[in-house]
Amino acid sequence: GGFYDAGYYFKDKTRITIIKDTKNWWAQAEGLNTLLLMADAYPKDSLQYFNLFQKQWQYIDKYIIDHEHGEWYMGGLDKAPDMKTAQKGQIWKASYHQFRALSNIVQRLRPDKTAPTVPRNFKSSVIKNTLVLTWDKATDNRNLVGYNLYQNGKRIGFTPRTSFAVPRVGQPKGNKYTLKAVDYQGNQSAVSNVVSI
Repeated sequence: GGFYDAGYYFKDKTRITIIKDTKNWWAQAEGLNTLLLMADAYPKDSLQYFNLFQKQWQYIDKYIIDHEHGEWYMGGLDKAPDMKTAQKGQIWKASYHQFRALSNIVQRLRPDKTAPTVPRNFKSSVIKNTLVLTWDKATDNRNLVGYNLYQNGKRIGFTPRTSFAVPRVGQPKGNKYTLKAVDYQGNQSAVSNVVSI
């Protein structure tokens, strides 16, 4: 299992020639994510990407994840056993690749199809020539990320807070404001009540 660090296809050879047989942590993370994307896109492909995804996960679980102290080793212990005592974080290694890959995988394996609740108590006030819109926090079954704000049906902004300031300079009267809560998966709530200015 695992993806090798470097190899070439030469025109006079029928198989890939591996020139560096170590297995870097980030290539394993990105490969895992890619195999699941390919499995979703091509479920009937003869390469059986989902089976390869499972095999890749088994490799990562066995040779890349430090189950005792946490984090991922910089390389697979099958090819570089000295990685067991090497630093796990340095200028070229942080938790970016594995977090991104694993969060994408969780979303694909357990997709969130439930929208957040509608934000309630949507109202306005004016402070120093600025329209301030406020509302009660919505809830979500997983991860609420914030709110999309609309003016006359057109999206004018996003905020993770429960308030939003709209400068009134040059704003015509008769605007209608609404908002929708949005979660990490991109599900949006139904529209809030309308605030007319």
